[in-house]
Amino acid sequence: MKRNTVFFIIAACPVFPALSRFSFGIILALEFCLLFLVLLGVRKLISRCEIKKDFNIIIEISFLLLSAALFSCFLKITLSVPSVILDFYIYIIPFSYMIFDRISAYNGNAGEASSFDGYPPVLIGFLFLFLFSFFREFLYFGTLSIPVADGLIFMSVLPPWILEFTRFWGSFPGSLILTGFVFWFANYIGSSGSAVEMS
Repeated sequence: MKRNTVFFIIAACPVFPALSRFSFGIILALEFCLLFLVLLGVRKLISRCEIKKDFNIIIEISFLLLSAALFSCFLKITLSVPSVILDFYIYIIPFSYMIFDRISAYNGNAGEASSFDGYPPVLIGFLFLFLFSFFREFLYFGTLSIPVADGLIFMSVLPPWILEFTRFWGSFPGSLILTGFVFWFANYIGSSGSAVEMS
């Protein structure tokens, strides 16, 4: 569990700055889903073509980067303003995805033995992008945003006076503290479960 937490932090750190708005989290989470489907298909193709295992990682990374480039082009057509803001992070997501894919919390050979290995860690990565951006914008700005072609649409959720109490937890350091608390709680639950099984 501790090793997986370290990998999780390494995978998530590059995209932390982009998750200040829920709309950005939605876009990056959708890219995460796209990469999952692409990698699923690539691994099916590799298994049928009997390509040498040494080349697998190179092929996978190449397809992920190509998918990120196509996703970036699609965003520039459909969501022109958000695409400019997120252009750098769109190419960071494949790096984060590959680390999430290698987290072996559920299978000793996550992401290698079969096309479906590594699915739970990928699901965790998707939920992290979605929920982290949701709570960060909600607590810091008191709003929720939705991406549209010419920018973002904002919906006010919290009254201004409540933000005096919540704003710190939506700030960058506050959100990291909350994330650390979640990691601690998950480790605590995991340790408690292991102790019960041993007894």
